[in-house]
Amino acid sequence: MGNKKFSPQLISFLADAITGGPGTMSNRLPWPYRTGGGIAKFFRQCGYDVGPSGFSRVPWTEEMLSQINNKKGIVGICKIIERLLDPRDWLNNKEMLNQLVAELNKYLHFDGCEVTFDEVKERHYIREKNKLSPIIKEMSERLTLDIPTVRKDFERAISAIDSDPEAALTSASSLIESACKTILDEMGKPYPKDQDISHLMDVVTRELNLSPAEHENQDVKRILGGLGNIVRGIGALRTKLGSAHGRGKTHAPVDSSIARLSIGASSTAIIFLLETFENRKKFVGKEKVRSKEIVKQYWKEVFDEDSDDPLPFKICPRCGNDALNRSSYTDYEGDEVYYIVECKKCGWSEWTQ
Repeated sequence: MGNKKFSPQLISFLADAITGGPGTMSNRLPWPYRTGGGIAKFFRQCGYDVGPSGFSRVPWTEEMLSQINNKKGIVGICKIIERLLDPRDWLNNKEMLNQLVAELNKYLHFDGCEVTFDEVKERHYIREKNKLSPIIKEMSERLTLDIPTVRKDFERAISAIDSDPEAALTSASSLIESACKTILDEMGKPYPKDQDISHLMDVVTRELNLSPAEHENQDVKRILGGLGNIVRGIGALRTKLGSAHGRGKTHAPVDSSIARLSIGASSTAIIFLLETFENRKKFVGKEKVRSKEIVKQYWKEVFDEDSDDPLPFKICPRCGNDALNRSSYTDYEGDEVYYIVECKKCGWSEWTQ
């Protein structure tokens, strides 16, 4: 989000949401009321070491927010909004929380942002609206297949890189799993019995003819083999370090750089798989069209469509010679007429009645 700043209107609304508005009952807002000490405590929980306000609660809070907005920009204010929307503070008033999110989004809309909810981490966070990451943008531009699950996994992974690298690792693995399952669905192929990332990848690469053993070029073999190793490595990281499983006493934290590398690698892998799949669809489609054209041309060359002859062959369908001998035979007992055509060159023949 860079060094952008939020609008004064949002800052003013946020001050009201944090404080609960003026203390008089006539001007009381629907948001929970915080005392001066409670407001100072809130800012300390956000990482800003401040004492109790020295003057009116709402103006003081708005001034604090303005300073943070000027110094830290959107990133600083996002941290405060996410703290304000912590679901644990709204356990007994979820309707009010939803109302606050809706009101915040009205203001955030004009700043090109929105509040969204991460169902895995169970928290709200701010994201830029309608701004696709380079990976998702490339997928949108180059691929016709729309995969909401992949988009969702990618957004979840990106949002968690710095704050929760373990969750980002888990999402990186889910990215590949979602892409593989989508490809198998599109191809009408069943999932493997064991639906972990390695087995899914094995099935998809086999269906797309991407197994290293199927290629003679040694460089291509290495690249495809490396692709498989990367995917298996991401799966192993997810199992050992991701957030999908419990952690023991000796659990070591995951560095965000590893999470970022895993997401980048998994994104590259799925674009390659999806692009290969789409190219394969185009090729198969062209082959079908070409087959129809061949049949149509064959019919045109071999048969005389305007002829009343029951065997309207113009040439021999076996050797292509036009020296055809035509005859008929009448079975008076069975009251049937048999028509025969025979190639004088290769001996091919056909009959009908």
